[in-house]
Amino acid sequence: AAGKEIWRKPFSEDVALALDVYAGARLIDIDLNLENAAGASIGGDGIWIEPLAGFNVAFELPRGFDLRFALDGGVALGEDIGFDYQVVAAFGWRFADNVGIEIGFRHISFDVNDNDFAFDGWAAGLFGSIVIYF
Repeated sequence: AAGKEIWRKPFSEDVALALDVYAGARLIDIDLNLENAAGASIGGDGIWIEPLAGFNVAFELPRGFDLRFALDGGVALGEDIGFDYQVVAAFGWRFADNVGIEIGFRHISFDVNDNDFAFDGWAAGLFGSIVIYF
């Protein structure tokens, strides 16, 4: 995804609140198989590519630290039907001009259908990442 800062409120030399908007694409690849103790099984798979748009609010702190909240969503286009959204809350440290690390919590929800397979569910949990800034 590519983004642009559209608003910034500085509180001091190294503390600020910033708002970014971004757009991009999300690839959703689901392969699901369920089997019960009696041996009966059911499953399906699907791949969706969705354009997405969202915003990111960052509270920038001294020494390269920040607190971040992001929300985005996307919709499937064409014959496939689908919608997804994602919510992220994270704490990061930018230790170099273009590189940082981040830890946080992510919730992503899907409701996708391609006529052969439908999935309505979500995934959530802690994450850690290396962040590259452009």
